[in-house]
Amino acid sequence: MTTLKIKKPQKGHRHPEAQKVANILGQEETVRLNVNVPKSFHKKVRRWALEHDITVTQMVIEALEEHMNKNSDE
Repeated sequence: MTTLKIKKPQKGHRHPEAQKVANILGQEETVRLNVNVPKSFHKKVRRWALEHDITVTQMVIEALEEHMNKNSDE
């Protein structure tokens, strides 16, 4: 039987002072969301975001919010 190991939370590639700045600006704390996608899809996403002057993060948040709102049972 294989046991799952829970990794310690990582700070990722964030600057050590990034959270202090976010707190000062009144922004909510963020966490990293990782997904595996085909390399060709990743290139399409990055290209689309660049062409539409939006970050991939903004694009993902908007897409997920739209998907959840559209498929909400409430």
